[in-house]
Amino acid sequence: MAIKNFFSNDFGTSDFAKNERLLTRYYRNDYKSTKNAVMNVAKKLGYEVVDANDQFKELLLSGMTSDITVSIISVSYYEQAIDLHIITHYLLSMGRGIGHIEDFYAELDRNLNFIHKGARNNG
Repeated sequence: MAIKNFFSNDFGTSDFAKNERLLTRYYRNDYKSTKNAVMNVAKKLGYEVVDANDQFKELLLSGMTSDITVSIISVSYYEQAIDLHIITHYLLSMGRGIGHIEDFYAELDRNLNFIHKGARNNG
């Protein structure tokens, strides 16, 4: 783990992240079922859905130890990419935000049809 991650409370996923644990996940589902799965996983992990914006396809989740913004990107009708941006509320995070992201993705993998991580040339 990079020393920056030890102190940082701000983590986000992307297609070309250097850390494999922070790569965007792609699922073979439509938008509605993807959004419902995200909301169910949030509830299961103890997050409250503060806002669900269908226009921008983003959900704002709030929990005891962190806040997460979930972005759902429609690649096609039956392919959705999910990016997470998390801000933790720890004095010293020790990279726990990455663990929260992994936990969230692990639950999504159980509820959606996982395709691949990151951009296709990383996959």
